[in-house]
Amino acid sequence: MDSTTPKRVFVGTKHGLLFQVNYVSRELEGVFKLHDSCICSLSVSAGFCVTGSEDQYLRVWPLDFSEYFLEAKHEGIVIALDISHDSLKVVSGVSSGGLSIVDLANQSCSTLLRTHTGKVKKIDYHAISNSIITLSDDLTIRVWNSTKRDQTYEFSYSKDDPCTCISGDPRGLFFAAGFQSGILRIFDMER
Repeated sequence: MDSTTPKRVFVGTKHGLLFQVNYVSRELEGVFKLHDSCICSLSVSAGFCVTGSEDQYLRVWPLDFSEYFLEAKHEGIVIALDISHDSLKVVSGVSSGGLSIVDLANQSCSTLLRTHTGKVKKIDYHAISNSIITLSDDLTIRVWNSTKRDQTYEFSYSKDDPCTCISGDPRGLFFAAGFQSGILRIFDMER
C-alpha cells in the first residue's frame, strides 16, 4: 500500500452497521447498513470487503458498499472469515461447526466440512500449505487441506487455558496460537 492510498479501519456493529474510519485523521468517513442483525466477522482485501452476520449470511461488498455482489446463506452464524491471498476464495466458519469456501470467480459456495462439535471462533487461510486453520469452542485447533477437503492435523487444548487466536506464517509451514494465559505456541505443520 503506497502513501497515497487512504488507510481505513472498518468496525461492524450489533445492529448490522459498518463504520468506516480514516486511520490517520480518526474521522468517521461513512456508516453503511449491511445486515439486519449483528455483524460478527469481516475481512477486507484491496478490492472488496466480506461480512458475516448473525442472520447467517455472508456478503461480499465493493469498497464503496453500494450493493453486495455476492450473498451466501450458511447453516449457522458466520463467526469467522478469511480471504485467500489471491483474493479468489473466502473461507468461513459458522456457529454450527461447519466450514465453507466461497469461490468468487465462479460465484459459488460449497460446504467444506461439518466436523467441529463447537462453534468455529477463528479461521486463517494458510496460502503456502493451501490449508485452512480453524479454532473452535470444542477445544481443538484443526488444519484442513482445502483441495482434498479433509483434516490433516488436530491439536487439542485445555479448557483451563483456552486458545484465543491463531495466525499462519506467510513465509513457512508454521502457525501460531495464542492462549488466555499469555502463552504463544508455534506449530510446525510438516511434523
